[in-house]
Amino acid sequence: MKNDMIKIGYYPFNNDTNAFVKISKAAIASIGYEVTDANIKVTKFHFINNKCVILNWFEGLNNDRFKKIKDYILKSCYLFVCLIFRIKIVSVFHNRKPHNSKMSALQYRMIRKLFEKSDKIIILSKQSTQYIKEFKVKDVVEKCFYIPHPNYIGAYGEYVGEKIFDVNKLKILFFGSVSPYKNIELIIEVAKKIKNENVEFYIVGKPSDKFYAEHLLNICQNESNIHLILKFIDDIEVAKYISNCDIMILPYDNSSLNSGTAILAFSFAKTVICPDISTVNDYNKKNMYIYSYENDDEHLSVLIETCQKVISDFEKNSRIISYKGESMKQEVIKKNSFEIVCKRYNELLKKLV
Repeated sequence: MKNDMIKIGYYPFNNDTNAFVKISKAAIASIGYEVTDANIKVTKFHFINNKCVILNWFEGLNNDRFKKIKDYILKSCYLFVCLIFRIKIVSVFHNRKPHNSKMSALQYRMIRKLFEKSDKIIILSKQSTQYIKEFKVKDVVEKCFYIPHPNYIGAYGEYVGEKIFDVNKLKILFFGSVSPYKNIELIIEVAKKIKNENVEFYIVGKPSDKFYAEHLLNICQNESNIHLILKFIDDIEVAKYISNCDIMILPYDNSSLNSGTAILAFSFAKTVICPDISTVNDYNKKNMYIYSYENDDEHLSVLIETCQKVISDFEKNSRIISYKGESMKQEVIKKNSFEIVCKRYNELLKKLV
């Protein structure tokens, strides 16, 4: 039954590089709501026509001192206007701290304000409730509403071309935005220390800037087992690179919470090397290579040890790794389907509007 095209504002509305945004908007639209642009900078207060706004990554502030203050004032006003016009606020708890913003006192205050003003907070992993308490917002856990991160099966098509990497070697892939906070240098350090002619590391994605790209190219000189493909990856190429690897490596910081890249890997029947973050705890960890660490020095040694375990399994039988990947795909088919995401959004929005 249609909901008389009630308007739901979504932020960010135009993000062509993020399939999470596309799928989430499609899920809301499929249950009968009109999804509109909730971005205050674009709509010039047109968002007041919405019954509810769903805010992703809204809390991030510019790192420049004066722009940070401007961002804080603008976003505070946005939340205030929502309250004045009785627009329900739904924030999405993606990360314990914004990736591209320093965790200053003002940034912390922005996160707290967002959670305080939110009517509901979408969490993408069940363990997130443990970490949201860190912000010491009254009744914050009671506001949480679990909607699983949608899987990406079919979102990027299927790769049916020829193999582009050596099929006889173990291919460990990092895929995504190539930024310092992704611990790219750590992957390179691991690759340098693992001297195995049957193992190759691939780092694929758009670098944060040309200087960081040059830095990575310099430190990888003469390293034949490290391959850098530093460029924007079109949707049609996503399937090509992931389908041609054996496993994906995601060496997140301890502050990380959710991983859309892990869901992407599972959607292509690939398992992951990953720290024990919230996302992986929603699945059978026996089918992943999960590790824990306390500090940066330990991170390197534990990651090397975990990669050695992957190599050992590959040398015993390459099917061990592919079986784990296939098992993970079956899990996200069952737990992260578009239908389940639609159902949960429907339950959430019925409570609010």
